[in-house]
Amino acid sequence: MPDPAAASTIDQLVRFRASHDGAKPMVIDRASRIRYRELDTTTRDLAATFVEAGVGKGTRVGLIMPNCTRWVQVAIALTRIGAVLVPLSTLLQAGELVAQLRLASVQFLVSVEEFRGHRYLDDLQSGRQSELPALGQVWTVDRLATATAGERPRGIVDAMTETVTAADPLIIIFTSGSSGAPKGVVHSHGSALGAARSGLAARCITSDTRLYLPMPFFWVGGFGSGILSVLLAGATLVTEEAPQPETTLRLLESQRVNLFRGWPDQAEALARHAGSVGVDLSALRPGSLEGLLAPEQRAQPGARATLFGMTEAFGPYCGYPADTDMPTAAWGSCGKPFPGMEVRIVDPDRGEPVAAGTVGMIEIRGPHTLRGICRRSREELFTADGFYPTGDLGHLKRGWVPLLPRPVRRHVQSQRRGRLPQRGRASAAQHRRRRQRLRHQRVRRRGRTGRRGGSVQPRAQRCAAEWICPQTVECVQSADCVAVAGIRRRRPARRHGQTRHPSAA
Repeated sequence: MPDPAAASTIDQLVRFRASHDGAKPMVIDRASRIRYRELDTTTRDLAATFVEAGVGKGTRVGLIMPNCTRWVQVAIALTRIGAVLVPLSTLLQAGELVAQLRLASVQFLVSVEEFRGHRYLDDLQSGRQSELPALGQVWTVDRLATATAGERPRGIVDAMTETVTAADPLIIIFTSGSSGAPKGVVHSHGSALGAARSGLAARCITSDTRLYLPMPFFWVGGFGSGILSVLLAGATLVTEEAPQPETTLRLLESQRVNLFRGWPDQAEALARHAGSVGVDLSALRPGSLEGLLAPEQRAQPGARATLFGMTEAFGPYCGYPADTDMPTAAWGSCGKPFPGMEVRIVDPDRGEPVAAGTVGMIEIRGPHTLRGICRRSREELFTADGFYPTGDLGHLKRGWVPLLPRPVRRHVQSQRRGRLPQRGRASAAQHRRRRQRLRHQRVRRRGRTGRRGGSVQPRAQRCAAEWICPQTVECVQSADCVAVAGIRRRRPARRHGQTRHPSAA
C-alpha cells in the first residue's frame, strides 16, 4: 500500500487512510460523521451500486448536492472506480443546469430534489431533457440510498479500481462564471492530487488538523482545498450545508475546530457574533483566517501570504505558510510558486516574455495545471511551449510592492454574471454607486498598467467593477515578486479567456 506521498489515485489514498487512520473522522457535518474506515467500506459498496446501474470507468457523473458527508461518499465512490465526477453548483437555474450538463456530456446524474428553492429534477423533466442526448439516467439521492448491488458488481469493484491510473480524468469542475460563461475544466487524478499536496504546507494542514471549510464542494476551493487536502494529510474536515453565524459558531466549538479557512468576511461576521453567542474558540490556531483569532495571534497587515489560484491550476499555484510571516521584502505578496510550478510574464498582445518589472500577463506551466477544457483543443489553451495564459496581469519585481486591497466574494459567487450573491446581498442602487465610483477612480501602481502611464484605464476599470472594487495580489518566485493585478485585460482572439479564482482556502 503506497504512502500518501506516493498515492496517485483516489482509491490508493482511501485504502491507505483506512488502514492507518481508520478510527479518525474524515468528514463531519451537523448531522453525521464518517470515519476513514467507514469511508473505505461505504464507498466500496456505493461504487458497486453505481456499477450495477451501468457506471464504469470514464462515465461522466453529475452531482448536485449541498456540502455534507453524503457528498463526500458519492464523490469518492465514483472516482475510485474511474468515473469522472462532474460536481454542479446548487445555485444553477434551469437553463444554466442544462447548459453545463450538455457542455460536460454528463451521462448519469445524481441530485437532491430540492435545495433552497431550487427543484433541479423538475427543471430537467419540463421538456429540457431532450437537449441532453448524452444523459441516460437521473437518480435522486433517496433512490441512491435504497439501491443495492448484486454479487457480480461487488466482485469486480476492486478490479476496476486497479485499472485507474494517475493520468485518468478525475473531475470536470466548472469555474464560477464570475467574469464569463463557466468553463468545464478537466483535471486528472495525478494533477489534482499533486496540486492539493503541494499546497498543504501553505494551508497549514497536518494530520492533527480539524479544518472548517464553508466553501462549496462543487468548486475547487471546497473539493481541492477541503476534501482532497484532508485525505492527503489524514486530517478531519468539518462542514455544513447552510452556514449561519450561530450554528456555525456552535459547530466550531463542539468539534474543536483548530483551522478555519474560507472567506475573510465570513470570519469577521462570526467574530462579531461570537461574544453574544458565548462560544469558546480557543482551539483555533494561527493559519486560520485572522478575524477569528485572538489579537495576540494576528499578524501585521501584509505579513502573511494571501493564497491566489484558479480552477485551471486546481486552486492556488503559489503561497507561503499561512501561520508564518514572509520576509519583509515580500509583505503584501501571495508567496512563492509551489514546487513544480513555473510563472512567467508576457506581453498580453504579442505573447512574448517581458523584462523583469514590466507589467504583463501571467502564464503558468507545471504538472498541476489543467488537462483540458470541455470542447476546447489543446492548441486553443496552451502556448507552443506548454504555458497556460491565465488572463491575469502582473509583473516580476524584486522586493515588495505596495498593493491595493483585495476584495472578498461574499459566501458564494453566482453562476450567472451579474446575479448578486445569496448572502450579504447589496441593493442594485449600491452596486450602481460603487461602479460609478470606480469609473472615476484611477488605480495607480508603479510601472505601466494601462495605456496612459500608471493608471488602469476604462477597459480594465469595467472588469474591476464586476468585482465591486479593484483587486491586486502578488506572488514571489525565488527572489522575484510576481505582482498579480486582479484586473483582467482582454487577450488576443487566439487565446481563450480565463476566470480567476482567488482562494482563501
